Amino acid sequence: MFLYHLVLAGLCASIQCAPLHDHGNDLLRSLNLPIDELGATAFSLIYGAPLQGFYQLASTSGILKGEGSNALGSHYTTATASVRNVVRPNVDTIYATGIFDLSSTDLVVTVPPMEEDRFYLFGFYDPYGDLFATLGSVDASTPGRYLIGPRDACCDDYTGCITSPNPIGTLLIRVEVRNNDTDVTHVASYLSNSTLATVNPHAASHPPLTLTDFADLSNSTVLSTLQLTARLQSRATPESAAFQHKVPAILALAGIRNGSYNQPNGVNLTLAAELAKAAITAFTKAPSSYPDLGNG
Repeated sequence: MFLYHLVLAGLCASIQCAPLHDHGNDLLRSLNLPIDELGATAFSLIYGAPLQGFYQLASTSGILKGEGSNALGSHYTTATASVRNVVRPNVDTIYATGIFDLSSTDLVVTVPPMEEDRFYLFGFYDPYGDLFATLGSVDASTPGRYLIGPRDACCDDYTGCITSPNPIGTLLIRVEVRNNDTDVTHVASYLSNSTLATVNPHAASHPPLTLTDFADLSNSTVLSTLQLTARLQSRATPESAAFQHKVPAILALAGIRNGSYNQPNGVNLTLAAELAKAAITAFTKAPSSYPDLGNG
């Protein structure tokens, strides 16, 4: 989970998600942000910052342009520092990555049989980089076909079901490689048999994810974060029920509405970024941000 969302999760717990009629004011107060357009903009920068990682993966790394959504792109050699779609890649691992889009279809992920003593992981991430489901050797997952879809999806014909909190996200597959060329070829065959396929087409519930969502973003990280937050807002909603009511009101106050960002009059983006940074720093330094879990 990104630090920015740890901040928000910690705040929600500490303020016990106050009554919904506050329209998010309690979130701004807890971050010591002013309850106005400037404070809302600073909050939006904290909230939307992790989307820069999704943008880098989906657009800059070429996944959407090369494979498109709902398809896997694999590297059939062990990872090196040049691999850009994984943070700190392990050199004894082969990766496959896909961007999924459930706007007009469900998906089926196929997990092939692998040796019991070989590490492998299928990790499912929302666009903020939060891991919401895993399949793999650690969980002793059963090989088979897993449906990714809505909560009411029928799983009768599948090994299991995975509910995604958002219609877009990332699937990252990693498989351990032992130290020989033969094993690299062996693991590559596993990735070849790992598939991501569409199933159960339905009327579009959200706009499809395309390269247009990432086109013509500002060169300013601050401004592009607000633009990304606006463009992906309907497909990257908060998972917390309390945040689902509070966050849209704050984003609207910041000028994020209907997929577009319009800077409110009088809002200084440099100052908003400084307020956001100060709020994160204060949270990370507060003793209450590190509860004792009894692990020594």
